[in-house]
Amino acid sequence: MDSIQNILTRRSVRSFEHRRISEEDMRTILTAAMSGPSCANTRDWQFIVVEDQATLNQMADANGIYAAPLRGAAAGILICGDLNQAFS
Repeated sequence: MDSIQNILTRRSVRSFEHRRISEEDMRTILTAAMSGPSCANTRDWQFIVVEDQATLNQMADANGIYAAPLRGAAAGILICGDLNQAFS
């Protein structure tokens, strides 16, 4: 599948199976995420993998209705950036 076809056929999923993601699959997902471009290649982000259901529920509570799918997910990825580093 080429890039344009990938973009045109993508879909959003908000219903998840509650099964653990293998470490290999999680590394693949994180590698893809870290391959994204950043200004001047600063890559001023951090990725935190959250698998604890209580923490996922707290994240859902703190981030409103659009974060509700975290309640049924086996894992969530918290993406953090340092604004001081981004604008230096």
